[in-house]
Amino acid sequence: MARVAVLDLGTNTFHLLIVETATTTQFTELYKEKRFVKLAEEGIKRIGEAPMQRATSTLKYYRQLLDQYEVEQVKVIGTAALRTASNGPDLMKWAAAEVHLDIEIISGRREAALIQKGVFQSLIDTQDRYLVMDIGGGSVEFIIAERDNVLWCQSFPVGVAVLLREFHQHDPISVKEIQALTNFLAIQLSDLSTALQAWPTKWLVGAAGTFDVIAQQIAIGSYTPQSWEIDPSRFTPLYNELKGMSWQERELSDWIPNDRVDMIVVASSLIQYVLRTYQIKRFTVSAYALKEGMIAEMLHTNLPE
Repeated sequence: MARVAVLDLGTNTFHLLIVETATTTQFTELYKEKRFVKLAEEGIKRIGEAPMQRATSTLKYYRQLLDQYEVEQVKVIGTAALRTASNGPDLMKWAAAEVHLDIEIISGRREAALIQKGVFQSLIDTQDRYLVMDIGGGSVEFIIAERDNVLWCQSFPVGVAVLLREFHQHDPISVKEIQALTNFLAIQLSDLSTALQAWPTKWLVGAAGTFDVIAQQIAIGSYTPQSWEIDPSRFTPLYNELKGMSWQERELSDWIPNDRVDMIVVASSLIQYVLRTYQIKRFTVSAYALKEGMIAEMLHTNLPE
């Protein structure tokens, strides 16, 4: 038995997952938490003072939990915001010196590969080719896969923090803003369109995050404890409801988490674009993503370093 942990330091959210390993392929979740740090609150080019304070406070708290659970192996992964922010190295130096956490900044391609590893563990029927979509704050990762084999993957700078800042100035969001966002995605995601011509699929697998919120509202069933099936036609009415809501209406909603009130409209606009543009026929939500992919890799390589 060994206790290992992954910290996923995303643009919006810092995740912690602590597990106990029984074998090199199985693990038991001991503790899981996420905190909305919102590193890109003041822009993705530089982490502002308030987000930086939230980041250091969260890392101190996570360090205490790692010690409390007597974790033996820790991987700390930094993604889009830390790849981009000019003062990302300052946070890395602080983390190493003050809480003894060595942050590894990974590329978009590496991030996508880890997400796919995680998602694959949650699926029971992978005979058909599928498109994985992971929505982050600074970027969105798309992966085309068959079983556990990645055919193509790419990270796109169209995360919800970017979309919120550029296209959601009115509440409810305006028709012009929706159209501008759609035009932006058509340009930015052109490589995805090309990839889907080479490796066609009509099956979308959404990885955690906003997808979890959506699944709780419109899922029609579950094949595994870590995945839910959604009828794609049920998403459009939900999306239409969301884009017609003001900030206050979203805040008072009994199903929208407080920490997603600001970004859920642009996140759902992104999902709607993918469902419609690529004529998705099957829609699955996976509770697993990057953290679980990293755990799987650590186990497979017998807990290196």
